[in-house]
Amino acid sequence: MPPSYELSVIFRSMDRAQMVEAVKPLCTHILSNGGIIRNVESPGNLELPYRMKAHFEYHTVGRYTSIHFDSAPSTMQTLLQACTNNHNVVRHNILKHKDITKLGNVNACRHNRQKANSA
Repeated sequence: MPPSYELSVIFRSMDRAQMVEAVKPLCTHILSNGGIIRNVESPGNLELPYRMKAHFEYHTVGRYTSIHFDSAPSTMQTLLQACTNNHNVVRHNILKHKDITKLGNVNACRHNRQKANSA
């Protein structure tokens, strides 16, 4: 099973229809490289924490978007390049999610240890 990732992107300020058109090439890139898209979230246009410059423009408002997906690690380099070349992208970052299935239920273990110690 391929690892899970989250692509966090700040697009320039745009409406929902423009955001869909901006996200399509990134999702197409993931799918064409054998990836699986789990979820796409976009809370809307929000004020940026500080003024950001991208593609010779300053931005104070941006559309935050996150794409959760599973893909081969070899896809990440080309996906980062696609984000860099996209003129709608102000900032981007890819985060790898830990595989929690290998860890088991950590909270249950901690809870059981506390019960054993108190008895």
